Amino acid sequence: MRFGVQGLNLLVIQLSILFGIPILGVGITLLNRMWSRRIRTRISGSDLSRLTLSLSIPRRRLKLILILLGFAFVLFSLMRPQWGARSKLIDIRGTDIIVVLDSSLSMDAKDLPPSRLAKAKHEIGGILDKLESDRVGLVAFAGSAFVQCPLTSDYSALRLFLDALDTNVIVDQGTNISAALDTAIRAFGRDEPSYKLILLFTDGEETVGEPLEAAERASDAGVIVYTVGLGSSSGEPIPVRTGKQNSEYKRNKDGQVVVSRLDEKTLQKVAKITGGNYFRASGSEREIDTIADIIAGSSKRDLESRLHTQYAERYQLFLLLGVIILSIEGILTDRRRHS
Repeated sequence: MRFGVQGLNLLVIQLSILFGIPILGVGITLLNRMWSRRIRTRISGSDLSRLTLSLSIPRRRLKLILILLGFAFVLFSLMRPQWGARSKLIDIRGTDIIVVLDSSLSMDAKDLPPSRLAKAKHEIGGILDKLESDRVGLVAFAGSAFVQCPLTSDYSALRLFLDALDTNVIVDQGTNISAALDTAIRAFGRDEPSYKLILLFTDGEETVGEPLEAAERASDAGVIVYTVGLGSSSGEPIPVRTGKQNSEYKRNKDGQVVVSRLDEKTLQKVAKITGGNYFRASGSEREIDTIADIIAGSSKRDLESRLHTQYAERYQLFLLLGVIILSIEGILTDRRRHS
């Protein structure tokens, strides 16, 4: 036998049965004694004997036992006892997705508060909330790229890697979209090409490499790239951590403040070459639902097979017994058959 209720809820119900039933019995007994004492103080002995001639003490005790037993069965049914297992093999179907996240210094810009990187993490988390059985991996990039988390269906583990990512992870600065796409393509392995998607989150300012050539390589590998642009076309200075209270911004060799702008044209071209779409991160976050719908409608393949064991619910039997016993207690009188 096993129980459908697990963890803390199961423990609470077990403690309720262990301690609740005896406490209920003691409480009823004490109430009966208090009632008897009040009666004795208000009615004389001869009158009390005459009035209680029809009262059956054994029946009264039986009613108490039925109350305790009925509640015990009802509480036990809440634990959802199960037995009689059926096992079957379930095929898990889904799509392989690599999330490619820009972690260069420009992602600290605050034109998408609290920052571009924080906004990207939030949107990725929103997409993960809507996925079911797809495998997801994470690639971080700046001037170079690396696999932060390989393909996995454990979204909780993936979130840990995502939360740990910041703009200090990669020493080699810049924005190398080419290296990021190539790293993501290799992370898929040599599986069938029809079930692979890349979600690229970046401000698009390419400072290293050739992103369109990398998009061609992705297309040849059968990988569709969906790009999400972060930032504004007007641009935003890049904050630099100096430890001072006054805000400092990144400057070029001439001492002028560097302004990072969203390059939508490049991201649109990358997506178009691979047969994907471009989205701009927005306050309404409608793009999250759209991307999730695209993933849900994409081609699925068998990722793995799991043996699923299902147990038959048997709580109905104990609940019925509890209700029947409590009903009998309600019908049963504590009076003698003959006065």
